[in-house]
Amino acid sequence: MPVSVDFAGTSVMFIIDEFETICDLDVTRYPYDEQVCHMSVLGLFDTSLYFEGQDFSKIFSEYFTGSSEWELVNTTFHEEYLQTVFETLRYVDIEFRLRRLSIFYTLSVIFPMCLLSFLNACVFLLPAASGEKVSFLVSIFVSGAVFLNYINDAIPKSGNASRLTIYLVLLLSQSALALLATLVVMNIHHRQGALLSFCKKVKVANGKNKTSAWNETGGLQKDEGAVRLDKFLFVLFVLMAAASIFVFYV
Repeated sequence: MPVSVDFAGTSVMFIIDEFETICDLDVTRYPYDEQVCHMSVLGLFDTSLYFEGQDFSKIFSEYFTGSSEWELVNTTFHEEYLQTVFETLRYVDIEFRLRRLSIFYTLSVIFPMCLLSFLNACVFLLPAASGEKVSFLVSIFVSGAVFLNYINDAIPKSGNASRLTIYLVLLLSQSALALLATLVVMNIHHRQGALLSFCKKVKVANGKNKTSAWNETGGLQKDEGAVRLDKFLFVLFVLMAAASIFVFYV
């Protein structure tokens, strides 16, 4: 390295190099997370030559090259002291605060999964006689499982579960519950059994006209029970899909 010496004997040498540091990531709010990384700089000689009267925050902001995934929020410097056997060394602790650029994850993962969660509720708009309810839900469930597998490969491995992973697990749970609810609706539509008998008893207990609502075989005319249950489940699963989004604000 070239060394510059002035008339007073002061020697100046500029060292340009690349340094790497490892950060412990907290992925709890992934992909809307901020990370704080630390790096300590200790001079081999008198550190006052390097750190006194310097505005390093401005220097780091000007020379930050940028990243496709991270945004530099701010950089702070703290002067620290390290006590050794022979002397007290002064060093600088550099703190980088980085914010993840989340627009890619919002458009490619969260928005499609949000649509799938509302499609879970749309299955109850299909007539029970169509026979497409179960296959519709299975397709949505498989899509959610594929997204969850993609996220597990993409996010850094950590002991904490991210909000995005929790959101995808909630959507898979909604798909499973919608599938079970659909089986109940199909059972009401296709079979005579204990569930229909229970609904009939409730109908009679409420004092409604049982002769117009029930046919001679004991079933509901025009599939009234399945239609009512579909309407109730549609509203319920729409509310569940909307409530799941608030996991990112907890």
